[in-house]
Amino acid sequence: FNAVFVPLMVPLVAAVGVGALLNWKRDKLQAHRTALIVLVVGSLITGTLLTFMQPYFSIAALLALALAVWVVGTTAYGLFYRIRNKRNKLSALTHTPMAFWGMTIAHLGIAVFTVGVALVSVYNTEADIRMEIGDTHIIEDFEFTLDGVASVRGPNYQAAEGAISVTEKGEELVVLTPQKRVYDVRRESMTEASIHGTLTRDLFAALGDPLESEANGSPKLEGAWSVRLYHKPYVRWIWVGSVFMALGALLAALDKRYRLAGARHKKTAAAGATAAQATPLATNPAAANISASLARPATTSDGPAPT
Repeated sequence: FNAVFVPLMVPLVAAVGVGALLNWKRDKLQAHRTALIVLVVGSLITGTLLTFMQPYFSIAALLALALAVWVVGTTAYGLFYRIRNKRNKLSALTHTPMAFWGMTIAHLGIAVFTVGVALVSVYNTEADIRMEIGDTHIIEDFEFTLDGVASVRGPNYQAAEGAISVTEKGEELVVLTPQKRVYDVRRESMTEASIHGTLTRDLFAALGDPLESEANGSPKLEGAWSVRLYHKPYVRWIWVGSVFMALGALLAALDKRYRLAGARHKKTAAAGATAAQATPLATNPAAANISASLARPATTSDGPAPT
């Protein structure tokens, strides 16, 4: 994933920051050179500081965080540059076209999306382990304990439901309840994961197959189980960033200038069609000559042709 995502996204995200500052065929990059240099240096410094706040240092995380700060910084600078010469800056903001606000929100969404994709791919932690009742496993700052497995009945399935308590730095956080279901009709076995999420991370637990069985072949609830545990940092930022980009595109499409331009285009086209239908034949010399030649009686060398 990283081998494909990084080469595609790095130049794209870098170009987003520059493109937001330039009006098509009117602005030149040299006019913003000093500001861009300051933003590049500031983005690298901020990205480095944010990377040291993560579980461990990673060049990929540094690059992603620096690019995200770059997009946010250039977006903020673009907004400032737009209203810098306005006397009433609040009025200038309220009268800013909807398309500009849509672009701004979409670019912020790109920054959020970049952080989510990069950090979850770098700092994602998972474990496929064997757990008996009472066993614990530690991932980052979270301790997972298998408290027990019980048989529960659903509307159309029978399930073994695990109870996995999670503590963070010694404080009880949540009890995850993943299930291993067997449906009545098709007798298919399905895993129902249990997820506890916040804006900065998701904890994920799935109950696998039983590793011990009773004499009749049914799973031994008090025995050992295969358990899968995940810690996914910032995974929800991917969805938040996507929502921002979609909202930005919607706001840009609702800009009244596009509706007025479309109405003017339709009005001009209708007026042109009406004028073409109402144009007299005499205004078209070629058509008038053809019409006259058809209306003129045929002649011979001896005079008009007999009728």
